[in-house]
Amino acid sequence: WLDRRRPTAVYHQRGDTEKTLEAISKILALDPHRSEEYRERGLLMNSLECYHAAIKDLRHYLSVHPETTESESIRELVIHLQKKYSHLH
Repeated sequence: WLDRRRPTAVYHQRGDTEKTLEAISKILALDPHRSEEYRERGLLMNSLECYHAAIKDLRHYLSVHPETTESESIRELVIHLQKKYSHLH
């Protein structure tokens, strides 16, 4: 799911989740308008079962990109996570 052209992809390919998250967070700290990074971090947070953080980032991505080729699948994931998250809390 991580775009291999992105700088964070190197860490992801190595399986270094901590470095991937750190790199994405640094990118967003420098440029919070890089909405694709919210998508990447949201998907990563989902894989780590950090649903609240995943939902937050993926919602942000959808607010900026409501009609991309992947928006519908991201939207469906958010709905699924909201249901899952509501059962956990």
